[in-house]
Amino acid sequence: MYEYDPSPSPCLVFLNPSGGLPLVLDDRGKTVAWERGLKPSATLDMPPIRRSRDGGIVVVDSSAPDTGVSYSPGSVWMGTGRPAVVCNLFKTKTGPVIELAGFCTATPSVVDVMAWAVLSGYFGVDVLIVGPSGTGKESLARMVRLGRKSRLGCAGFAAVNMAALTPSLACSELFGHVRGAFTGATQSSVGAFRTVADGVLFLDEVGEAPSDVQAALLRALEQRQVRPVGQVRTVPFEGIVVGATNRERGEDGTVDGLRRDFQERLSGTILSVPGLKDRPMDIRPIGIAILDELRTKGLFTGGLAVDAWIPLMKYTWPGNVRELKHVLRRAALRTLGRPLDGQILSDTIASNRGGKHLYEKTELSLMDREILRIGLLRPADRGLARRRLGISKSTFYRKLRRLETQRRSSPLRDEMMSPNVLTRPLANGMV
Repeated sequence: MYEYDPSPSPCLVFLNPSGGLPLVLDDRGKTVAWERGLKPSATLDMPPIRRSRDGGIVVVDSSAPDTGVSYSPGSVWMGTGRPAVVCNLFKTKTGPVIELAGFCTATPSVVDVMAWAVLSGYFGVDVLIVGPSGTGKESLARMVRLGRKSRLGCAGFAAVNMAALTPSLACSELFGHVRGAFTGATQSSVGAFRTVADGVLFLDEVGEAPSDVQAALLRALEQRQVRPVGQVRTVPFEGIVVGATNRERGEDGTVDGLRRDFQERLSGTILSVPGLKDRPMDIRPIGIAILDELRTKGLFTGGLAVDAWIPLMKYTWPGNVRELKHVLRRAALRTLGRPLDGQILSDTIASNRGGKHLYEKTELSLMDREILRIGLLRPADRGLARRRLGISKSTFYRKLRRLETQRRSSPLRDEMMSPNVLTRPLANGMV
């Protein structure tokens, strides 16, 4: 069972030059082990570091221990000659969970993707993000912005859904237009490119853009200039373009729907985000983060039963993180202050996908677990609890005997008998 620190601590994430596990150092400069105690082989000679007041990292000057430079989450530190990205770290019994810009993962390869996103922004490299829908591609684009901000001090951000743009208006939305450039252009527009200035422009579903629009984007990226519709003079563009698509890459590396020349120009860095079914270690930390957010909004007020994760881990999540968020939101609304258990989640998943239940009926229902809990009480206290449950004495003891027999053969028997199963709350959203 995961046990999280009550609050995150800052950490430094280094890419491993040999392609192995990323090196993660905590706020005391110690190497953080990945799952099963596995540690990266790479090591570094680090100056002393400590946690800053804003939740970041302070790199201490050895000649003046009371001074140092502070780096907030999302910043890039270049002190050892190898760039490091400051992230948030949650320590669990099974390994670290790394979080940044609302994106969290316990999968080392995805931590690499996060670090590359920030470093691409820091070094001013255009990015192509490839991954299924609902995997958090916009969050990665915002990490690119954090890297840009770390380098420049500030950076704008704008997102454009390319699938929603008509071919006739795409150039106007992207590059802007002057007044009177076309029918209905009653005033000038600067367009998305100039809105971000030297920040980050995120082109979502870029593979849906028509070929002629991609050609215009290619020219803008090559010349780092844009020409508003109806204007002869070009305008310089000094920002970064991040494109994202849910289309798969072929064996030759090309993405269906993208012009080859445009893809090559956009792919300063290619970030591939796997679906949730390919990173099952992330289901629990992402789910806990979602429940924590729902709790702060008052949409989830109950506890979390020990069997809640069973159906979540069995499901393949074709809608990825977006679907997980929708399922947990609907399930939380159904609890009405009661514990969120596996049966509720299984019912919610089944209604969401129209498929069969993934939750085994042999698992204990909410009523059955309450009967087991009452069975732990002193005989003198069982009567009131039983009457509150609304069942007769004979029914209660008949069910209790049946459940005791079932419990002895269950792999979750110790946790099922815990009197706190139904009332244990999330501590700061983490269990």
